[in-house]
Amino acid sequence: MGVSLMTRTDPYTPRERRPYECPRCGYRTTAADGAGSCPDCGTHLADLGVPRE
Repeated sequence: MGVSLMTRTDPYTPRERRPYECPRCGYRTTAADGAGSCPDCGTHLADLGVPRE
């Protein structure tokens, strides 16, 4: 009889590259762990995978 190990993944940690966009100038890029700031204007990049109203 073998031991079954369940692997649990964290749904809040992205495993693939996600699209990001600068809300000020429209610059777009992809990143796996957060994109930080826009290289053109310095504004914080928004994750396009997160719904906004």
